Amino acid sequence: MRLRPAFPVRRRRQCEAPACPAAPADWRKLPGVLPDGAIIGFVEDDSFPRPALLSPNSERTELRPPSDDDQRRQIGVLLQEARGYADGARLEVRDSERGGRGRDVFLIEGVSERNLTDCGDYYLCGQPARSMDGATIFYIRGPRS
Repeated sequence: MRLRPAFPVRRRRQCEAPACPAAPADWRKLPGVLPDGAIIGFVEDDSFPRPALLSPNSERTELRPPSDDDQRRQIGVLLQEARGYADGARLEVRDSERGGRGRDVFLIEGVSERNLTDCGDYYLCGQPARSMDGATIFYIRGPRS
């Protein structure tokens, strides 16, 4: 799945509407969140996705690209879509519940399952992550390419 152009969306689990879009970039994956609220992510680069940080005030800082094959393999593992957490919660990306060609992010906690995005037919939502306290979910939303 390729999301172009795409942007991260910050969403509180108790909120119904996502916060403002973050710094424009070709975001590919959001694997985690630092204690200060900065998002760790990957943006598209010519040869391989480049690591980047997105600060709480939506400023993007691109980091050094992978320097060897071992780092590229580690990044490859991080670029997978489903995420499991130590408390048993999971974030998954599936076809839209409304049908069509869209993709949505689902939160699964025990037997409870909830669609967090409702991206519909035009958009693809994916590459979910959550904050360390589990209160905020992050994902990438972009038009189908």
